[in-house]
Amino acid sequence: MNLKIEEVVEFPIQTVVPQCFVCGQDNRMGLKLRFSRVSDTCVSTVCTIPDYWTGWGEMMHGGFHAILLDEAMAWTIFGLLEERNFVTTEYTVQFKKPVHVNRTVYVYGYILEDDGKKIKVRGEIRDENNNLLSESMGTILRLKPEFMEKILKQ
Repeated sequence: MNLKIEEVVEFPIQTVVPQCFVCGQDNRMGLKLRFSRVSDTCVSTVCTIPDYWTGWGEMMHGGFHAILLDEAMAWTIFGLLEERNFVTTEYTVQFKKPVHVNRTVYVYGYILEDDGKKIKVRGEIRDENNNLLSESMGTILRLKPEFMEKILKQ
């Protein structure tokens, strides 16, 4: 998937989850990333990889791939569909090329399929030349509001 970003529309709901590690603007240890709408099925953010995310050598640790991809996939649901009651049930990550620290990456999330209950999503991390560095495929399950509330209180 190779989208050209023509218009970036930032989501006004970025403040709904202020303590989220990735997008929360009030989490003092968080990344404070801002996701934007690229199209009706795609969201994106830009991130410069800090040197303390190093795994081996100058490469970003694989766990940070997973964090960025998971958040992008969730923002497709949270931002594009305005859903608040959902959980990720599974996702896989494929590492295509190394991501080096101190470099800027572009992170995308896509809605692939929505059957009303389960939503298939995809995440991508790309470099400044649009090379695919890592990708994910996931399944997100919509929940009833009362069930989500119960989970949040456990």
